[in-house]
Amino acid sequence: MLIEHLPPFMRDFEEFKKLFDIEDSVLDELKTTYKRHEDNLWIQTADEYGIKRREKLIGIEKPEGDLEDRRKVVLSEWSSILPFNYETLNQWLLRYLDKDNYTIEIDFPNYKVTLMLSLFVMAKREYIKKSLRKKLPANMIIEVDIDYNRYLDFRSFTHSDIKNRKIKIKNMKDTIL
Repeated sequence: MLIEHLPPFMRDFEEFKKLFDIEDSVLDELKTTYKRHEDNLWIQTADEYGIKRREKLIGIEKPEGDLEDRRKVVLSEWSSILPFNYETLNQWLLRYLDKDNYTIEIDFPNYKVTLMLSLFVMAKREYIKKSLRKKLPANMIIEVDIDYNRYLDFRSFTHSDIKNRKIKIKNMKDTIL
């Protein structure tokens, strides 16, 4: 509070109290605005306004997902480095999907990239496919598939376990275990 910087005998004047109350509220508003702009300097701390501004710069017209998903998309686009090789592709996928949510195979003689996504990131499939098409060489064949559940994944469950989890037979393939 600014009034604390006055000598003690001046703090009791009503004019100074009112003046410093107004100035304190103006300074608080200024601090809040400064903090917001400082946070928007970085993608990891940007709010809705900051992410929307960067999406416009990158050319993302219809953003999808919550703010955290949009941050990951902007960060992955902002930091993508060309030319793409296996290492930079893997780094890009790690930033966007995390290590346990994908496996990648590259068939060099046949110019084919196969990316298997886990069920947790199934909703991000189309974005990844479009992004890979932009980043990888045009002569590469790109397959992005979902790693669905198999019969083996359910062997450890009993019938009552499946019933308690309310898993229907028709949904077993794409149920997150």
